[in-house]
Amino acid sequence: MCLAPRHNLRADYCVILAGNRWRLERTVLPADNLVSASVTDRYPCPCINRGREMEAIVGWIIGILIAAVFSGVIIWLVSKLNVGLSVDSFVWAMAAGLFIGMLTNAYNQLVPGMNEIVTMVIHLLISAGAILLAGKAFKGVNVNGFKGALIAAVAIAVVGFVLALLLAGIIGGAAAVAG
Repeated sequence: MCLAPRHNLRADYCVILAGNRWRLERTVLPADNLVSASVTDRYPCPCINRGREMEAIVGWIIGILIAAVFSGVIIWLVSKLNVGLSVDSFVWAMAAGLFIGMLTNAYNQLVPGMNEIVTMVIHLLISAGAILLAGKAFKGVNVNGFKGALIAAVAIAVVGFVLALLLAGIIGGAAAVAG
């Protein structure tokens, strides 16, 4: 149903839940581009904006789950090397990986970048401290003191780097074959 054809606008109806009652709300949107960010800013439709928020939340949850699996794999592999960190199961490895990632990412957000060598050493010490805290926070994660946490932090960095190279090679190779 076209509201004003000379302006290329169309009427759109959104069903909105307000409290415990449903209501129908009419919103005018450009006919050619209903869901771009600039359109929803100029012509706000609660249904479209709510859909975008839900997409962002789902994307965030999927990202956390992917990070949990990758960090779990890395910690599980380092645990099998017997270098000062051991986990009872893959679930504990994922939980420890998320915990360590949260702490190190919080540090990265709070402290500005410094000299490359200084940053690397400080990040390694922070990671070792996060590993040590994960050992105290989770009963399925065992750490052999700060020295074991420091060695495990180095091993996690090396294993993560190698896995990143392997994944980049696999994804890059698949893209080259497909393209």
